[in-house]
Amino acid sequence: MDDKALAGKSRGRLFVLLLSTVAMSIQPAAADEETKYHAILATYFMREHIAIPIFNTGRLSSGEVIALPTETPVYSRDQCYILDPVKYSRMASEEISSQTAIGLQIAASAIAEKVIDIVAHASSRVTSTSHIILNPLSDEVPRRGSQLGLSLLMNPKPACPELVKILEGTRTPNILITRVFWANVTTRTSFEIEGNSDVAAKARLEGELRKILGQTPKVSIAADGTSMTAEVTSSVEPHAVAVQSAVLSPSVLAHVYAAANGKNRTLAELESEVARYLGSDRTVAEVIAINIRSLLIQLEFIKRDPKEFYEDLYSGAKMPGVPVEKIQNDKRTAAALGTVAGAVEIARSVSMKTIARTE
Repeated sequence: MDDKALAGKSRGRLFVLLLSTVAMSIQPAAADEETKYHAILATYFMREHIAIPIFNTGRLSSGEVIALPTETPVYSRDQCYILDPVKYSRMASEEISSQTAIGLQIAASAIAEKVIDIVAHASSRVTSTSHIILNPLSDEVPRRGSQLGLSLLMNPKPACPELVKILEGTRTPNILITRVFWANVTTRTSFEIEGNSDVAAKARLEGELRKILGQTPKVSIAADGTSMTAEVTSSVEPHAVAVQSAVLSPSVLAHVYAAANGKNRTLAELESEVARYLGSDRTVAEVIAINIRSLLIQLEFIKRDPKEFYEDLYSGAKMPGVPVEKIQNDKRTAAALGTVAGAVEIARSVSMKTIARTE
């Protein structure tokens, strides 16, 4: 099915990641918003789907091998397998709430900061609600008739040595994709402006916003000037937003399970620090990120480099794939995996120079 057919078949399916509402005074720009955005999606996709978000490569399919974290192609689908044509399936609507009070600090934060600057003369207090919307949401897995073709992926062509390494349990930076999530990504931030009921201010605000923002993003302001919405869509067509691999390391999963079910205080501290980072500003963000990296090391999820976690997780062991559904159903383990995935994204923001200085 081509992209247009996918969009038509999936129309109306909606997935929403609702970020909590937070009241805030005008303040300096928040910490690295891209890192926060990556951490939010990494936490969500790993917790809910045992998958990792994709940020650089829009077109992927099951049976491909890519290198992490760059998402560089290693093998195409046809190089290593003979599989049926790609087929997309609609997914049920999902609406998820996050209690992390990050307010405007998401992908559209640069826009949000401009909006705050504009409305500052009308009010010193703004309440925001932010959403990351994936609509339509679909997935793609290898199929043979009505059955999933995961077993087919365990027997690649011999001309794919790097893939064989993955299946044999050798640690590599590569991942075999067994499921792809497709969607359109929209970031929407709504602002409630306290103390501004001046109807005449509406036209002035809209005019000033248009000078700075142009026609993208879409910006609407309530008639009484007390609320506005900024919305950004990253693409006009659905694209790959996350990938899943059924080739998972049993030893890593066992380690995560033990941490999640053993009342591990360090894991609880890691979860708390991830939440604190998402709500931080630049004055403390780097210190928190350094501590997050230290906690990952204490928990033995990495030795030095955050990318080690995924290198270990996505190495197999000559086995026909770990049943991902079982991991998803174990809510504690899935939540712990989500926490670690978010922490890994944050730890990546710590420069090697800083690491050398602090070690």
